[in-house]
Amino acid sequence: MNRLNRLVPGAVLLATVSFSQPQSQFVGKVVDEFEAPSAKISLRLSYIGSTVTDDNGEFVLPLPTGIEPGKQVEFVIAHDRLAIFSPARGIWNVPKEPLAQPFKIILLPKGDPRFLNANEMKALMNKLISEATKKETHRLLTEKTQLEQQLASAPQDPLAEDAKRLGFSKEQLLAAIEKVKAQLQESENPYDVGLAALYDKHYGKAAQLIEQAITAAEKKIREGKREEELLPEKYLNLGNARAGEYKLQEAVAAYEKAIALRPEDGEAYLQLGECAFY
Repeated sequence: MNRLNRLVPGAVLLATVSFSQPQSQFVGKVVDEFEAPSAKISLRLSYIGSTVTDDNGEFVLPLPTGIEPGKQVEFVIAHDRLAIFSPARGIWNVPKEPLAQPFKIILLPKGDPRFLNANEMKALMNKLISEATKKETHRLLTEKTQLEQQLASAPQDPLAEDAKRLGFSKEQLLAAIEKVKAQLQESENPYDVGLAALYDKHYGKAAQLIEQAITAAEKKIREGKREEELLPEKYLNLGNARAGEYKLQEAVAAYEKAIALRPEDGEAYLQLGECAFY
């Protein structure tokens, strides 16, 4: 039996990225909590491809052109009882500098309460916000095309996949989201408050707060104080807020900015397409 299947509470995947010529690649090793190699574990990195660890727990995934330092990728583990705990949702920013230590992906058993943390719940809030924005945009036309009728009638359950992935019921996830939303509402960070307002469909308030957060973040960037990893997300949600207000030209501008900052963000393209359709 693979020792990874017996882990309590979880496992750790150790990996490094090698930016070499002529082919950069994602090189790593899957081990259990006792650092014993874990073989036959299915791995997938974004749209790059999939592989299975060898008898030593090792794997290699080539990185195609365009996946370079600073870009965002998604790591997926195919396992019936474990899910990725860190980084949240398996989303990883490819480092701009060589890694001093192996990059860790922490796996925990599905249903572990540590999955109900603020970062994970904020990610689910963003997902639900995007789905709600699409529905609001569909209301723009009184006469629906056949495509719109199909979209409106199709069963949509954006939390079903995440509930299965994390090992919780949808009700448990929604309850955890509500707790995190209450914390965001008390935050001094305008983006946090704006995200909570957007989740509750208070679009005008959300847009004002998110614009305030973007202005502050861009000022810090100009002053060279720091890089802003959340700036693409902020522009995406500014677009969602403007779309919720039916201010589609402003929504398009925000989505285009999000795409310019993070071209690999598929959600921004989808939301932009929704607005362009109308």
